[in-house]
Amino acid sequence: EFLAPVAVAREDLTQALHALQTLTVDNPEQRLRLAALRELVVRRLDVADESMRLRREQGRDAAAAYLATGAPEHAVAEVSARLTEMTRVEQELLTRRRTALEVATTGSMASAAILGLLGLGLLTAMNLFGRRLNATLAHHVAQRTHELTRSNRALRMLSNCNQTLIRAADEAQLVQAICDLVVTDGGYRFSFVGYAEHDDAKALRTVARAGVGAGELTFATTWADIRTGQPTVLNDLHDDPATAKWRDALRRLGLSSAAAVPLELDGRVLGALVVLATEPAAFDAAEMDILIELAKDLSFGIHMLRDRAAHRALEARYASVLGSMTEGAQVIDFAWRYLYLNEVAATQGHRPRAELLGRTMMDAYPGIEGTQMFGVLRQCMESRAPQRFENKFQYDDGSCGHFELSVTPVPEGIFILSHDITATRRAEESLRESQALLAAFFDSPGALRRVFERDGDSLIP
Repeated sequence: EFLAPVAVAREDLTQALHALQTLTVDNPEQRLRLAALRELVVRRLDVADESMRLRREQGRDAAAAYLATGAPEHAVAEVSARLTEMTRVEQELLTRRRTALEVATTGSMASAAILGLLGLGLLTAMNLFGRRLNATLAHHVAQRTHELTRSNRALRMLSNCNQTLIRAADEAQLVQAICDLVVTDGGYRFSFVGYAEHDDAKALRTVARAGVGAGELTFATTWADIRTGQPTVLNDLHDDPATAKWRDALRRLGLSSAAAVPLELDGRVLGALVVLATEPAAFDAAEMDILIELAKDLSFGIHMLRDRAAHRALEARYASVLGSMTEGAQVIDFAWRYLYLNEVAATQGHRPRAELLGRTMMDAYPGIEGTQMFGVLRQCMESRAPQRFENKFQYDDGSCGHFELSVTPVPEGIFILSHDITATRRAEESLRESQALLAAFFDSPGALRRVFERDGDSLIP
């Protein structure tokens, strides 16, 4: 669909060149000039083909980089210059033919008229061809320039979004900064972020907004259309029944189309990023791809900041009590992530505390989900029944530790209290080994004799 206008333009150019070739069949000079023009046209079409090939095979950025080299504009300039020169020469030729017609004293008036008409027809065809070619190439360049502008805008907006994700201190700051980016870097007229209210009206509660009329434009929008996780587009706000009550404000602020992209958190719709533009039908597929990517980044940032806030809350809740314990203490959420662990638990796991917080048990200890210990933890997580057991844990270096574990359900997931009994178990194992050696020693023939032998001399006669 995107390339359909280019195909039509190619066909028009082919027909126009063929018509010119027919008109110049009896004039070698004109045929030479036409051949030179054909070469430039073919070169310009090759440039267009290369741009489309790069976009198709390597993506929008590669095509944009190629267009930025100036090759399309240079090719258009060459064709325009050639057409200007050909038009000048043909006009001179037409003038000469008219003069010859006026001063001719012999020959047929009909022949002279035919010559004049031939020159006039050729010039008319040349002008028509030039206008069509210039219009087609100008449209092609404008379209590619628009794509390049949009690509640069998207790259700038998404890049600044990533910087905002890194620097945001809290959720409110993040959503406001993203709304600001949509307007300043994205070039849109107005934007807001709304969170879904789980009430009968299914309202979207505005938590941040930016752009023209940000202080006066309020949408009592619902999230019924986006709760499925699919974006929504309104191409004409002035003709949509859903926006009838805000139509005067929309016209006054110059807003014509809108798009709403869901924000998802842990598999559920949290709310939406809503963007409004001045042009009708401003949100085509490429534009929506940009907004969907931005919404995904915003959703990730909200998830990250909420996790961070949950960790801080757990720290405040548990640190004063669990931080001074001699046993290891861990809080694991329903996704098997470490929400909290004290320094004792980190030491028992042979991992720095900062390295474990926020990670899953499976990520920190690959293969742990196949152990008997994990099976007991899973049973407690699912049944919400306390468990108590002893576990032998093998570390990466091959050594082992022995722990008594008490697992208790908590609102966040499960709470694990671990008591290190490695020294006790090793002492018991050493004692058992010593007893076994002594038993084997004294049960063997001649054991007592060997006790009293020294350097081959027996102390027993």
